Amino acid sequence: MFKNVALVFLAVCLLASFTMAQAVKVIPYGVSPRDVDADTMDIFEHAFNGLLNVGIESQLYLKGTVDGASLTSPTWAVLSQPAGSAADFGATSDMDTSTQVVSFVPDLVGTYVVEFADGGVADTLTINAAIYVGIEDGMCGICHSAVKSKWEQTGHYSLFERAMEGDPEVAGHYSSSCISCHVTGYDENANNNGFDDRDFVFPDSLFPGQWNNLLSAYPDAMKLARIQCESCHGPGSAHNGKVDNSKMVSSLSSDNCAWCHDSGTRHVYPEQWDVSTHASGSHLYAQNSSRDRSDCMPCHNGQGFVDHLKGKAQTESELIPITCATCHSPHDNTNAHQLRTVEAILENGEVVSGGGSGRLCMNCHKTRRNGIEYTDNYLANLSSHYGPHYGPQSEILLATNLPTFDQDIPSSNHFKITENGCVDCHMVPGMVDEENNIVLSGSHSFKMSTPDGVDNMEACSKCHGSSFGTSFDDVPFSVDGSSDLDGDGEPEGLQEEIRGLLDQLAMLLPPKGSLNVEVVDSSITLAEARAAYNHEAIMEDRSFGIHNPAFTYGLLKASIEAVGGTVSVGQKDAALPVEYNLSQNYPNPFNPTTTIAFDLKQSGVVTITLYNATGQQVTQILNERRSAGNHSVTFSAHDLPSGIYFYKLSVNNFLTSKKMVLMK
Repeated sequence: MFKNVALVFLAVCLLASFTMAQAVKVIPYGVSPRDVDADTMDIFEHAFNGLLNVGIESQLYLKGTVDGASLTSPTWAVLSQPAGSAADFGATSDMDTSTQVVSFVPDLVGTYVVEFADGGVADTLTINAAIYVGIEDGMCGICHSAVKSKWEQTGHYSLFERAMEGDPEVAGHYSSSCISCHVTGYDENANNNGFDDRDFVFPDSLFPGQWNNLLSAYPDAMKLARIQCESCHGPGSAHNGKVDNSKMVSSLSSDNCAWCHDSGTRHVYPEQWDVSTHASGSHLYAQNSSRDRSDCMPCHNGQGFVDHLKGKAQTESELIPITCATCHSPHDNTNAHQLRTVEAILENGEVVSGGGSGRLCMNCHKTRRNGIEYTDNYLANLSSHYGPHYGPQSEILLATNLPTFDQDIPSSNHFKITENGCVDCHMVPGMVDEENNIVLSGSHSFKMSTPDGVDNMEACSKCHGSSFGTSFDDVPFSVDGSSDLDGDGEPEGLQEEIRGLLDQLAMLLPPKGSLNVEVVDSSITLAEARAAYNHEAIMEDRSFGIHNPAFTYGLLKASIEAVGGTVSVGQKDAALPVEYNLSQNYPNPFNPTTTIAFDLKQSGVVTITLYNATGQQVTQILNERRSAGNHSVTFSAHDLPSGIYFYKLSVNNFLTSKKMVLMK
């Protein structure tokens, strides 16, 4: 008897463990027009926005997955549907061993419950099918008047009208093929009372006054003109204030934007976003019963950030990426590009001024500490997580909120000279290259390198010219004419030199002699606590000096010296230069002093002359004999106005010049 009971217990345990391991999930699967074009397996026929509130006869796609296992015998079933419905699934396609996609077309108005099952485990999904009514007949503005008023100031509202009116910013390339994304309910494969199901003929010409002509000629169709509520929330005939059973939905999913914003060469942002860290999901948190992550969610959950800006409690239980609608408000054009905010406050209470649109980024890419108070009170903060937390880019860029050992550390001008801070470098260049290939660095990838490892040097060249080379490894930075910042006898690029200094600092911090810094022992000194904090900040900044070369170097130097080390900048090169060279002044832009380095392969009388933007000589910076070797001169422009200047070096019949920018 005991043996039989034991066998039954074992069987139950095995079944339970199998069930737990094989978690089944079914979700909508959004498909962009680009996905359809790129599909070589004929899985996708039409674009789908991933919503569960859809127009009747619209084809949608569902994805069934088995977590931690392979599919064994997957099945799809319609558990309930409106009376008279003949809706069923299309052919299935396996995307990989654990994922299957199927198409489904709801044929009548009403609610559908579908099931995906595999290995004795199932998950269900509720879909609502309805018809489009338009914002006027649907009376959206009665309940949502505030949102409607804001929406009327957006491009979603005005784009189609502007095109019909011949607005040169829109109409120059506008044709009938554009309107499917600029009106509501357009689906040529469905009869869902959408825009294309109503009488409308695209006009032969676009000009001021054409909009009123269309309102008069096609009043029924024009009720669905513009990108209205139903374009992003699904058809509203079954809504009437009801949101149960997907009768109205709201989604932050990028699929809902990519449905229109990912096609051809003019609409590529979702494709760029796909390669971003924002899209990867590797940094996401959600609220759950096992651990309170509410303090993490504003920056590690797409819905969490939106709720944070709205002052709502952080209770989201799903892992939601940082998507288009996390940063851009679909309804509100208060800020440029419909950004949700352009304000930022650091954890020490400092309100960020300047930086334009980039201040949106600074809401998350900042430390979670008041750096001075935290390190002064380090004994209360000892832990394996000691430091500024992830993402201190704002503090490095602004040269603030970090312990400087009471030193006045110089700062480069990257933040001051960029109108939009982070955006001006991380979102350069644009959409496609000269061969119409989508650019996968900069723009909405936010990356400084492509997935293939090609560095986005265009972000630097707009200010620094081509002198920085083809890789961030080449980016130069020198102090007193030397680029060997870590003193190892080998002049290298800025990032490698900063890595060398970071290693030097780590070896001086507990546990001494190791590159792994730990601040867990109460025997640590205040100087060590501050230096360790700075070490972590520069490591987590991840630019290794690029964000703020002068401050990064100066902060590391001060930290090393505070814990008993020394920083001795080595000679730029032991051998004599083999050619003449004039380096880009640094910092550049500058205020009011800057350093100009130059190399001489032979001795001679060196003149460096400064000219203004119109070519008039302003002053002579240098006029003296110098020996062969590496040299530098410091120039102060305290009595000159802000502007663009050119400095020309002349020696032994060698002439060259570069541009510098004075910004006061």
